[in-house]
Amino acid sequence: MSQVFTYNVAIFIELIESKPCLWDKASDSYKDKIEKSKAWREICAFLEGDFHQMDIKKQHKISKYTFNNTF
Repeated sequence: MSQVFTYNVAIFIELIESKPCLWDKASDSYKDKIEKSKAWREICAFLEGDFHQMDIKKQHKISKYTFNNTF
């Protein structure tokens, strides 16, 4: 069962580009797992307005679905 990516791709790309720790291998923060996790959570919060009010299980499900199906 395949799910469809429902976010605006252009906005998604801009959000990732604004976080060098996610894509810039020359950045010191690229190897920082905590920084990467924080960046992904910020992107999720932007895409899902109520992300921070969701319970942890739902946050994990959204994060896992969004980013596992993207790359």
